[in-house]
Amino acid sequence: MVGVKSGDTCINKLQAAGIHSFQPFDSYSALIQAAIAEKVRVFCIDEPPANYLIYRAQAEENFHKAFLLYTGEFH
Repeated sequence: MVGVKSGDTCINKLQAAGIHSFQPFDSYSALIQAAIAEKVRVFCIDEPPANYLIYRAQAEENFHKAFLLYTGEFH
């Protein structure tokens, strides 16, 4: 099961790769909090907000970027 933000492009990219098991969250913040609470072990999120939210939660030692799924147009 992959944690994702509802409506995020990650969902489309994962589905195109044959992955269809998701746990949606209403916000990036809720997704990161679920990961910190170990409710999800794998999640897909844009790197800038992930870095910010993980750092803000002082959890940067617990999470590492596994791979780049795609490059988007984050603004």
